[in-house]
Amino acid sequence: MDNDNLLLDFSNNSSTSIHIIWLFSFIFLLIIIFLILYIKILRTNIRTQKKIKRVLKKKFETELIIYLYSEEEGDGISPEQEAILNKLKKYLNNPFERKIMVSTFLKLRNEISGETVELIFKLYNQLGLSDFAIAKLKSKKWNIVVEGIRELTLFQILEAHTAIDSLKNHPRKEVQKEILLYLLNIFNFKGLAFLDTLTTPLSEWDQIELMEVLHRFDAQDIPDIRPWLKSSNDSVVIFTLKLAKTYIQMEAEQELMDLLQHQNVTIRVKAIEYLVI
Repeated sequence: MDNDNLLLDFSNNSSTSIHIIWLFSFIFLLIIIFLILYIKILRTNIRTQKKIKRVLKKKFETELIIYLYSEEEGDGISPEQEAILNKLKKYLNNPFERKIMVSTFLKLRNEISGETVELIFKLYNQLGLSDFAIAKLKSKKWNIVVEGIRELTLFQILEAHTAIDSLKNHPRKEVQKEILLYLLNIFNFKGLAFLDTLTTPLSEWDQIELMEVLHRFDAQDIPDIRPWLKSSNDSVVIFTLKLAKTYIQMEAEQELMDLLQHQNVTIRVKAIEYLVI
């Protein structure tokens, strides 16, 4: 009798276990089906977006090229340019379409030169794209902020100076570097004024990039570098020594002599290298 009860209990327990296993199997099957459908929909959406992106990119490129080569004499715009301007404005309110438009502007900006560059700058401003770039500076994501500053630098938006200057103490070094590049590209040698108050270190790579930008400007415009040779920021002093060597700043000889007593060995060595030239 006891054996029969044990068998019955075992049978009941097994049946419950089997039901649970089947239930979980069914749930897992539903999850798998859902994931397969989700991935399929996602891939379809990605392909659709890529197709739309190709179409819009080609459309924007065509419109921009026509705009650039439909210029009238004088400061006004031709009827054809005005029609293109109105067409492009319709895409500004859609973030996806606007992003493609901006990328097209950036592509053309890097491919053209001379007077045509001024036209692309003018169109960029007429569409109000600089306002969207400035809005990126308020983002909590540092990469979006960097994206905004780079865009404003490429299109030489002077009006963004105040908004960008307010970010000079940003915790991300990538943002600080883009601010320096903006200042130099927009204000040339006058942009070096940031060295007056810079407290964060300039990496070697930062210094190389800044020097590459400065090489494009007239060396006669370089400001007085002597105050920077007295900076409490060692990296500023090292960068200024590079400026002194590149632009032969003989009027700073006394300040350079003083650096021979500097506590930083690298600064002492670089000061000696300059003085023995």
